Amino acid sequence: MALRPSSVCGVILVTDDVERLAAFYRDVLGLPLEREEHSGLPVHYGVDVGTTHLGIHPPASFGRVEARAGGTVVALQVDDLDACLAGLAANGIEPAIAKHDEGFGPVAAVEDPDGNLIELVELSYDFEEERA
Repeated sequence: MALRPSSVCGVILVTDDVERLAAFYRDVLGLPLEREEHSGLPVHYGVDVGTTHLGIHPPASFGRVEARAGGTVVALQVDDLDACLAGLAANGIEPAIAKHDEGFGPVAAVEDPDGNLIELVELSYDFEEERA
């Protein structure tokens, strides 16, 4: 089974100083970032730009030492996370971060060949309906 994401639903910038980076994106680039704290994640910042969520997180959000400042995590929306993970497993790809819920639906992550995290997200709501 090939992974067939329906959208890029998020881009997450990983930093050791979320306040500094959030201030840059908010004050210099004009993005109205909001402080977020949910599902046991450390304080982070985010804003929806169109149907894509831009997040600024510390490495601890990913529970891995491999997540590092200066890294980027791409989040792909999938319709059925369980089926997606089963298809990836059939191709020898196991999650780097197990399936869990972050308050907006189930999420898991795999690594690309260079070790970058790719989050797979089954959103529990429709971006367009939520924003209306």
